[in-house]
Amino acid sequence: MNETLTIIFRASDHRFGVHAKDRFFSKNKAEVTKTCFKSLYTSFKKFKARTKFIIIGDRLSPELQNFFKDYKLPMHTYAGGKKTGLRDNIIKTLDLAYSTDSDWVWIQEDDYLFVEDTADKIFDLIDNRKSITKNTDKNLVVYPADYSDRYSRHKDSNKKYQIFLGNNNYWREIHNTTFSWCVSKEYLDSSKPLFDQMFNEIRFKAFDTFLSNKIWSKNALVVSPLPSLSVHLDSHIMLPPCINWREIWKKNERL
Repeated sequence: MNETLTIIFRASDHRFGVHAKDRFFSKNKAEVTKTCFKSLYTSFKKFKARTKFIIIGDRLSPELQNFFKDYKLPMHTYAGGKKTGLRDNIIKTLDLAYSTDSDWVWIQEDDYLFVEDTADKIFDLIDNRKSITKNTDKNLVVYPADYSDRYSRHKDSNKKYQIFLGNNNYWREIHNTTFSWCVSKEYLDSSKPLFDQMFNEIRFKAFDTFLSNKIWSKNALVVSPLPSLSVHLDSHIMLPPCINWREIWKKNERL
């Protein structure tokens, strides 16, 4: 039986981002959001029977509201607080995720550009995950981007990174993620007390740190693809190698 997936796409062009001072390929956040969404949505077109998209928008400009309306997808819009915008967004996103009836849930930020065969690789991993998880009882967490700095930064140098062979690509064990990831709905539901703890302990930022250090570390095997399926368009990181990301940007920009 083919398991289903709900993708919750977190969109906002109210501000440029928590960390980013600049972006690859564009200085316009609305353009970044639209192009990244098109790259992800287009990849999953042939899996419509298995995939549902939900848009959650924080203080969307009229331009972005009209853009998403053209896709006729479920869309939830709201106005997050000036200081609590990120917190508000994550809370609302998780509330939506808990309410879905899909087998898997993917929460995705709006500034990740995706390769064309992302959907094929993700569903291949979901459908054949036992080839990776057969020797562990840990829950699988899929992070779509290969962060190049994770190979060399000092604080990760003493950690173990296993390499797994999937049906048609490799996956690398990692130990931290941003707030873009795909997990089983069962694992998400079981982790709700830890997410509630996160909101009790954290007010405005460092949610990624809590996620990696206190949630994934409990009982998760976190993997990212080799080569990468996505790039975070935040110029403080390096572009994942072996892929012409500019060409992918141009192609989706024209859609």
